[in-house]
Amino acid sequence: MIKLDTRAEFELQMLLDALPFYVMLVDAEHKILLANNAIRDDLGLVPEQIIGEYCPKAVHGLEEPYAGCPLEESLKNGHSVEREFFDPDSNRWVSSVIYPTKRSTQDGQEIFIHFINDISDKKQAEVEIEHNYDIQTAINSVLHLSLEDISLDETLKHAIDLILSIPWLSFDSQGSIFLVEDKPDVLVMKSQCELPKTIQMKCARIPFGKCLCGQAALTKEIQFAECIDDRHQILYNEITPHGHYCVPILFDGKTLGVINMYLKEGHCQDHKEEEFLKAIANTLAGVIIRKQTDRKLKRRETELEIKNRDLVELNSALNVLLKKRENDRKELEDNVLFNAKKLLIPNIDKLKNGKLNNKQDSIVKILESNINNMISPFSYSLSLKHLNLNPAEIQIADFIRQGKSTKEIADLFNLSIRTIEFHRQNIRKKLGLKLKSLNLRTHLLSIQ
Repeated sequence: MIKLDTRAEFELQMLLDALPFYVMLVDAEHKILLANNAIRDDLGLVPEQIIGEYCPKAVHGLEEPYAGCPLEESLKNGHSVEREFFDPDSNRWVSSVIYPTKRSTQDGQEIFIHFINDISDKKQAEVEIEHNYDIQTAINSVLHLSLEDISLDETLKHAIDLILSIPWLSFDSQGSIFLVEDKPDVLVMKSQCELPKTIQMKCARIPFGKCLCGQAALTKEIQFAECIDDRHQILYNEITPHGHYCVPILFDGKTLGVINMYLKEGHCQDHKEEEFLKAIANTLAGVIIRKQTDRKLKRRETELEIKNRDLVELNSALNVLLKKRENDRKELEDNVLFNAKKLLIPNIDKLKNGKLNNKQDSIVKILESNINNMISPFSYSLSLKHLNLNPAEIQIADFIRQGKSTKEIADLFNLSIRTIEFHRQNIRKKLGLKLKSLNLRTHLLSIQ
């Protein structure tokens, strides 16, 4: 046994009994030398009754050390050994540690101290941290996808692959993502992973309310099925047993689509799995809205570019038409000028050289003056710069510019001198010369 006096052994026992987890002293042959009271609570064993017993038999019900026994490894390497394992009998995680004490029993067997501690809470916390890390990593990856220059369909395919890559999720290797597109109450399959061709065809478009995916879209709630039940309305001959998580993708209370993941038949509903899928669905909702908005903006930019190009082409066509119109106008003016000089003026000259009475002579002179006004650049310039001059005033102004007196102009128009004077005053007023001493003919000569 242990080389301790009675008092020292009693004090050691008290010290071990104070520990909240069970502790044993064992020798190199797995014989239990000492055990604290915690073993009664943990394993239901009475400490005094197992002293001297073979540990694998007394604790584990085995005839020899179990695979991975820390004492066996410590005997081989001479160091302390720590192992964490899950105990299916108690449904808990435990930490099993062996420390060599460098002490021996009376028959020379080395003594080891064996601590066994329940670490289920610690392992659960580690699992929680791992799960939260995986969820956050997945969300960040989906968000990163939204920044890449790829289509929405490609983004959804990457999202399915990402979901299936999470190690602690018990999903099957199949899944799909649906979106609402042209019709507000119909799901359209946009991406899938390893789905049979039959399902791809039968589930290409699913109305709201039909089958599990349609129910998720309609109710805006997760639909779980551990097997093919009555809600599976889309069936086919080769269908294999399976279950589903169908998770709606929601934005501002509106269904944008559905994530559909396949499960092994009999899979139990798991809150953590649902929370993960909800987080991915919420993230995808933002990505979908952004991608759809970007697509609309690009389409709008394309439409504007086309309209701008059309406007440029139309402007070019109008410029061509305007230039042609200007050329046509110039050609018309040239023709009028040519015909007037070649056809009208020569005949006017013949009339002037003939025997005319005073009235005929006045008519010829007026005719000649009107023709000259028609072809005179001065008349054109005057009419453009001073649109408030009426035709009679333009003719009289032209005669004044030519140096004709008021009487001569009155004779040409068969009007009184007083009437011509009235027109002269109106012309001065309209040309801004009413209160100026500037000669009217001098001013008219300056207008070209």
